[in-house]
This record gives sequence, C-alpha cells and structure tokens, in this order.
Amino acid sequence: MLNHHDESNLQNMLHHLGRLSDMIFALAMALTILGCQLPQSPMTNQQTNHFLFNQLNSLSNYAIAFITVGFYWIDHVQQFKYYRKTNEIHLWLYLIYLLCLFLVPYSTALTVYLPQSLWAKIWFSINIFCLGMLSFLSWTYASYNHQLIDRNLALKTIKLMACNTLVEPLLSLLTIGVAFFNLSLWDWVWFLLPIPYIILHKFDQKPTITPREFSANNSRITLDSNSHLN
Repeated sequence: MLNHHDESNLQNMLHHLGRLSDMIFALAMALTILGCQLPQSPMTNQQTNHFLFNQLNSLSNYAIAFITVGFYWIDHVQQFKYYRKTNEIHLWLYLIYLLCLFLVPYSTALTVYLPQSLWAKIWFSINIFCLGMLSFLSWTYASYNHQLIDRNLALKTIKLMACNTLVEPLLSLLTIGVAFFNLSLWDWVWFLLPIPYIILHKFDQKPTITPREFSANNSRITLDSNSHLN
C-alpha cells in the first residue's frame, strides 16, 4: 500500500514523463519536415517545375510520416488525460515507445532516399508497428485494474483507447503485405489511416455510464421507489 508521499512522487513522475513526451513528439515532427530537400542553386522555370515534380513522391512520404506521428500524438494526449500516476515499469515502456518515435524521421529518410527499396519501406512499416504495439502495451498495463488511470473510467472507454492504439500497427502490417506486391501502392495505403479512427470516433460518441454513475443512478431509483411507497 502506497503512502501519500509515494503517491505524490508517482504523480510528479507522470508530469515529467508528459513534458518529455511532448518535447520528443515536437522534435520528431520537426525533424520529419526538415528532411525536405531544397534546390542548391538558382533554377529556371523549367528546372523548377521539373524539381517540384520530382519532389512529389518525397513530399508524400513526409506527409505520411507527419500524419502518422500526428495520430500517435492524439493517442498520447488522450491517454494522458486519463493517467493519474506512473511507475517504473510504465516509465520504461514509455521510454522505449519514445525511442521508436524518435526513429521515425530516420525511417522516413530511408523511404525518401531509397524510394525503390522494398526493405526501406518495410523498415518504416516495422517502425510504426513497434510504436503502436508499445503504445498498446503501455495503455494495457496502465489500465489493468485501473492501477495507473482514473478509477472511475468506464470499461468501454478503456477498450476504445486500446483499439485506437492498434489501428496503426494493423495498418502497418497491411502495408508490409502490399509492399511485396506493389511498392507504389505502399504509399497510398497509409492514406487510409483516418478511416478506422473516424469509425472508432463514432462509437466513442455514444453515452457511457461509469461505475460511479451507475451506482448513483441505482441509489436514486431506490430512493424514488421508497418515496412512492411511503
């Protein structure tokens, strides 16, 4: 049983982890965009058009990486909304998660500089898969018996959050299969990413009753019944 001092330390650790995570997310997203190539010398209009046309594939890869990290950042914000504390195991899970996140700009650069390489694309997909699975593991560990999250968080919300973390790993497995058949299609599969999130968001709009609300409603019904009987 933790005393008040230990609880306070675990909560402070959570605040530090949140700040560190925000900085690494911002840095990873910035490094992804900073990888864009720029012309090294002045160009004619024809050369500029040719340069921009050749950059379309690279820009799509940067967009994929940025959007992917953006969805992970949304998941991260939603999870931290429900966290109440952390512990050593959860810290290590999240630190490894942040390590995988920091590898995304490198993985993106590989797909840009090696656009026809099957293994460069598979490496990117594996990077995203590991990132998602670590997010799933950290949330599953934290939500087990509500040990690190809000005690009154509904089971439906916990399951929806877990499903959110599995969207990108499942999509990354699909992209690996697609890459073996058509490298060009690999890029386009990633743009399907918003669709499952929209579907899950629809489920999340339905009203949820927490255990505390359920108990309060039952008590209110009992009191109303007793008053009518009297």
